[in-house]
Amino acid sequence: YGAIVGNIVLRLKDKQLAARLAL
Repeated sequence: YGAIVGNIVLRLKDKQLAARLAL
C-alpha cells in the first residue's frame, strides 16, 4: 500500500516538474 501511494506521489511530483519545465 505504501509503495503504491509513494509511486503516485512521485508521479504527481514528476508531472508538476514537467509542467514547470514546459512553462
